[in-house]
Amino acid sequence: MKQLFAFLTFLSIVTSPFFALAQYSNLSLQQILDSASEMNEVDHRQEVEELINEAEGRLSESTPNRQLLSFYITSGIYFFDGSFIPKSREYFDKALEIAEEIQDSSKIGLVYSHIANTEVKSGVAAEAIKYYEKALSYYINRDDKIYYSILLNMANAYSRVNLHQKALSNLLTAKKYFTENKDYTKLAIVENNIGEIYRININDYDEARTHYKRALVANKKVNNSFGLAQNYHNLSIAFSAESIRDSALYYAKKSVVLKQQFGTNGEMASANYLLATTYKQSEVYNEAIKYHNISLKQCRENQLTQGIFHNLMDLGEIYFKIGSFKKSEEMLIECLEMAEESGQLSMFESVYTGLYEVNKAQGNFENALKYFEKMQAILDSIKINQEEQHFAELRTQYEADLAEAENMVLKEKEVAQSQKLKSQQNLLYISSISIILLLLAGAWLIKTLGQRNRAFVREKESSDALSQQYIKLKERESELAESNDLKNKILSVLGHDLRTPLAGISSLLSTMSAVEITREELQDLFGHLKKEVDISLTTLHEILAWARLQMNEISKLIQKLDTKELLNEVVNIYEPNIRAKQLKLELNVSPNTELWADYNQMRSICGNLLSNAIKFTPEKGFLKIDVRDNSEFTEITFCDSGLGIPENVLHNLNNRDGLISNQGTSGESGTGIGLRIVTDFVDAHNGILHFKNNPEMGTSVSVQIPKPDKRIK
Repeated sequence: MKQLFAFLTFLSIVTSPFFALAQYSNLSLQQILDSASEMNEVDHRQEVEELINEAEGRLSESTPNRQLLSFYITSGIYFFDGSFIPKSREYFDKALEIAEEIQDSSKIGLVYSHIANTEVKSGVAAEAIKYYEKALSYYINRDDKIYYSILLNMANAYSRVNLHQKALSNLLTAKKYFTENKDYTKLAIVENNIGEIYRININDYDEARTHYKRALVANKKVNNSFGLAQNYHNLSIAFSAESIRDSALYYAKKSVVLKQQFGTNGEMASANYLLATTYKQSEVYNEAIKYHNISLKQCRENQLTQGIFHNLMDLGEIYFKIGSFKKSEEMLIECLEMAEESGQLSMFESVYTGLYEVNKAQGNFENALKYFEKMQAILDSIKINQEEQHFAELRTQYEADLAEAENMVLKEKEVAQSQKLKSQQNLLYISSISIILLLLAGAWLIKTLGQRNRAFVREKESSDALSQQYIKLKERESELAESNDLKNKILSVLGHDLRTPLAGISSLLSTMSAVEITREELQDLFGHLKKEVDISLTTLHEILAWARLQMNEISKLIQKLDTKELLNEVVNIYEPNIRAKQLKLELNVSPNTELWADYNQMRSICGNLLSNAIKFTPEKGFLKIDVRDNSEFTEITFCDSGLGIPENVLHNLNNRDGLISNQGTSGESGTGIGLRIVTDFVDAHNGILHFKNNPEMGTSVSVQIPKPDKRIK
């Protein structure tokens, strides 16, 4: 569904022509460039292409820089709107060189904004934000309309890296400006984009529809039919997301009717695709097939690759549902060829899933198994990419917060310097007046002295204020240093705790490539490899969650958990470690046990405690996990048969005195971060963590998690 919405949004940005192409044989180069720029704004692509080709043929070494600049910007926008991003970036880079050469700051800012747009389209939103910030720096006067247009585009980049609050802040700032200036066309775009954030990023469809309808009102005030068609389009998608089919179909038809008046083939492809998917959702398959074929034809004519792919995928799904398996497989095979050309993992995942279902339905189980294995491999790759993207988002958030803190410090320094200068000017003024008064008459001496005394008091007050400002600046500096230390600690732990499992993975891969092995041995090695990857991902999840907890960014999802299932999952992760030391494990869970906790944090707590128990239990030793439940809390206890904990260490553990890490019975090493993670996550649940030595031998570690009605608010 998310891919469908993303495709609809992609197609819906194509605009329609409003102007007829004039004869340009008698036009000057500047007039041709001006006409191309105007037609770029309404996406009259064929005429823009002809004008650009005409202009390019007239360029020479004597062409003025400003006309060259206009040509590169216009060409860059044309290729950008056609999704030829590398070509578009090439023209914008040339435009930037000329703008910097002629030192036109407004053009430099404009080109940086266009470059940022190409970074967003390329999926590098974090890099785009840096270019947007450069663009904004060239528009000191915030009454400039371009400044607020850049804020609009920047909001899109923020939403791509999940900085939704910053995106909304930009949009609300732009909304205030365009409302005050009664620019209803831009105001409609702002309301539409706010609706997109609520629909795509926050999944609040009621709020999204509210903003789409506000955009409708603004577009009606200026008779913007194109904008109205887009608003109807988005309203249909929002209703489809909640399966409100009658409303979705109603607005889809209204969008089609408007776009038929002015839409290009690309626009009509988008409208017909929306209508087809709405009919498909309502299970009116004949109509859905009809409009998918119309949209597919228009996409092929305009070389809209994404449109061709999604139409074929949807047709394959419909044919599958009505039992035309061969027809469905034909569509999917063509989609597979397109996926291989693009190399996009999401396209592979959709196609392999469809081919698996089709072959399974036809009884081709060997082919079905082949596609299932390919689908699983793609899903693993997507999962890894999502983890990397999440870490990049955390880094972008940290850099944005750090930049904001630095800006605050600079502003405070400027205020302090301004106050100091003002104080000096006042002192000079008072001193000058005093000298003049002394020269004029001695009778004014007392009055002059009084003025000087009052000036001294004001200077002292200003000095005190500066001292306070200095103290605040030092506190800010300390906070930034703590943030930097936390970052270094997180990176250090990541490097240490992930090195061992990754080394294990490397060793397994070396073994697989260097030694001839049987299929059974290969399967066993793959099992070990998956275990090592799972442990690495689990470790990364724990460290990232703990890091977010340190930065007060983490939120808990308290829910009722199946205690036995949770513990069995944890035991399964560390089963190779248990088997390697030939340990016996006993798991006792009281019937009807209720555990109310955050699933990920609780799994991290249990995993680290079980890992420690394994670490300090000798070979052929004994492990025991007991779970008991009462009206106030659920208690999970991990017992081992190791040598126990020295009393001074036990005292430090129960009093949370620093990180403690010792070697295990087989020489296992650690950083102590596992215990820090456990401690912080238990505290986040208002729970209790307690260590004690068993009477016979070994150690017991118990975790008490309070019930919801007993939890401290």
